[in-house]
Parts: sequence; C-alpha cells; structure tokens
Amino acid sequence: MGMTTWKAFRAVLAAVGALMIIDAAALVFTSTFNAGIVFFFLLGAAVLAAAWKADFLRRFKAPAWVFGAALFMILAGSLLLTVIGGRDTADYREDALIVLGSGVRGETPTGPLRRRLEAALEYHGKNPAALIVVSGGQGPQEDITEAEAMRRWLAGKGVPDELIIKEDRSRNTYENLEFSKAILDKRFGAGAYRTAFVTNAFHIFRAARLSRLLGLDARHVHAGMNPFEAPLAYLREFASLAKMWVLYR
Repeated sequence: MGMTTWKAFRAVLAAVGALMIIDAAALVFTSTFNAGIVFFFLLGAAVLAAAWKADFLRRFKAPAWVFGAALFMILAGSLLLTVIGGRDTADYREDALIVLGSGVRGETPTGPLRRRLEAALEYHGKNPAALIVVSGGQGPQEDITEAEAMRRWLAGKGVPDELIIKEDRSRNTYENLEFSKAILDKRFGAGAYRTAFVTNAFHIFRAARLSRLLGLDARHVHAGMNPFEAPLAYLREFASLAKMWVLYR
C-alpha cells in the first residue's frame, strides 16, 4: 500500500472512530444508558486508536480492502433492512395495533419509542376503532413500565383510554409479540382478529419474522429514526438477528 493510500486509510479510521465516540456520547442524553452504548464507545475508541497506532496493520496485504469490504457489508445490510422496513403492509382495517417497546428515560419515552408512538397515533387517526396494545416491561433506569409510559403519551394525545391495552411484562421483542398475542387471543379468540405492529424501520424485518414464528399474522407500520441513533441501532439489530437465527426467538 502506497504512502498516500495509507494516510487516507488512517484518516478514514480516525473519522469513523471519532464519529462513533461522539454518537455514543450523544446517546447517553437521549436514550437509556446501557451496555450497548458502552460497547459502541469502546469500539469507537479502538478504531480511533488504530488510526494513530496501527502500523502493524501494514503487515497485511490490503487492510484498506478488508476495512472497505466490512464497511460495505454493514452499509448494504443497513440499507436492506431500511428498504424492507419502509414498505408498510397495514391496510388500516386491523382490529388491533401492537406498539413494540423501546426504552424509557425515567418516565419519558426515548427518541425511538416516541417515534413509534407518533406512528401509532397516525395509525389511530386512520383506524380509530382499533385497539392499541402498548407492549413493554420495566428495565433499569426506567421509573415506570414502557407500557405505562406509552399509555400516558397516547392518552395525552387524545387516544381514548378504553382503546389502550397494556402489556407490561415483556423484556424483548419476542416477548412483546408473544404476550401481546396472548392478550389479543383472549380478547378476540385465537385467529379471530387482524393485527399490525409498529416499530422503527430497521426493526421490521426481525419483528415480522418473530411474528410468524409465534403464529401471529401481523402486518406492520414503520416509524422513522434520527440519523445519530441509527449506527448503534443497526449494530445491535445485526447482533439480534444473529441471535434470532440461532435461538429462533
């Protein structure tokens, strides 16, 4: 690798590492502090350090190609998830809408969860008779359950309380769908209702797959995401997809 190419490679590493560190710092103030943010920060620090102390990389024949291929795979995978997730399948004639949880800071929905709620509110405007199942338990740094935070948000926007059903025991996407399905089965009878779920676009593919595994015939509506939230969200989603393919949940 020539000196010019090597300098460009190290500059790209430095830029990527710095952006990852800045992004992780920003997430501390907008999301619940968790191991994912710590990992993302440390990964960014490692990439940044490699930009300055990575002469050993020159032993490889083409570190730039390796880095470029990895970056291409991440970007291509992210784009694929976004395209799949951006194609809504709900027809607004469903009997119920499931809102999948995504974290609460104290008693306030995090950015990704707020956008899911905004999408749910828009859905309610088009199908005001549908029940809305808000699904999410209580985790660290959360003063109330995600379900209760979502109920309050929707009620504050004018959604009638009698249309909102809380599922407040789930800890992950699989349980969001599993426990919500149990509530709806009891309410309508198994297989006697039509439903959809709402989540951020990157999450649609996995949630749809888990729905099928659970025997829940659910359509979907996507919510957006702020750009600075996306890198960690997609990184965690890739890990969760790997888990799903291994454990089927």
